[in-house]
Amino acid sequence: MIREDFRAGTIAATIANTVVKKPMQAFDFMPFYTNSVQEDNSLLDGVEIL
Repeated sequence: MIREDFRAGTIAATIANTVVKKPMQAFDFMPFYTNSVQEDNSLLDGVEIL
C-alpha cells in the first residue's frame, strides 16, 4: 500500500515542482502517511481541504 502511494506521490511531486517555487516531495502528497520521526502535521502545511 505504501509503495503505491509513494509512486503516486513521486509523480505528483514531479509535476508540482514544474510550477511551484517551494520544492515538493512525494510525502507532501501522502497525507495519511505518518513517519515515526516526524509526528506533527507539517506534511499538511498549506494544504487546503475542500
